[in-house]
Amino acid sequence: MGQRLAEQLSSRQQSLPCSYTQASEWDIQHLVLHCLKQLKERDVLAGWMLLALVTGRDPNWLHERANQEQLLGIVENHPCLRLTHHVPASKQPNELNPILPAVSDHFFRPLPIQLHDWVARFYPSMSPPTPGEMREWLKSINEVYKTRLTPGLIVRYLEHWLLNQGTDRAIIALLRGESHKSRPALSYSHLSQDDAL
Repeated sequence: MGQRLAEQLSSRQQSLPCSYTQASEWDIQHLVLHCLKQLKERDVLAGWMLLALVTGRDPNWLHERANQEQLLGIVENHPCLRLTHHVPASKQPNELNPILPAVSDHFFRPLPIQLHDWVARFYPSMSPPTPGEMREWLKSINEVYKTRLTPGLIVRYLEHWLLNQGTDRAIIALLRGESHKSRPALSYSHLSQDDAL
């Protein structure tokens, strides 16, 4: 019984490229093109959709963190997402400091340059769209291009795509801004910012 349960849990964690719970390249191609076109027309929802796609996070989550942690900003004239990283409290002996590399508690994840003006206007005044507003905005793309985009498919796309590329789940968690409490492997991962990006 226990082995069967473990096998079921393992199979649910797998992500197949042909999975119906994943947006297709066709869907994402049309979403990105539409978002870029709408961003030029200063459509606020287009920015939210593109941000949800490239961060793998729901707009409400992003908005809450943006107000709490200065999550979005312009760094060296480039839009960035500031992600924090914490490890469980522990103290290394002082004699190890010279041989252990310094651990950064945050890093800046670059966003598409097309979001520059949107991010510059965003912080902190724009409120996130509701799921109903997002579905309504996606309706025209779905009708014109015969896509099946939903807010959930857009948010999950980054993680599905990275898993299909063979990316470590700890790195995916880091890029999505998850905490070490939700993904314990983050506490034991050691990688440079360049490797993560």
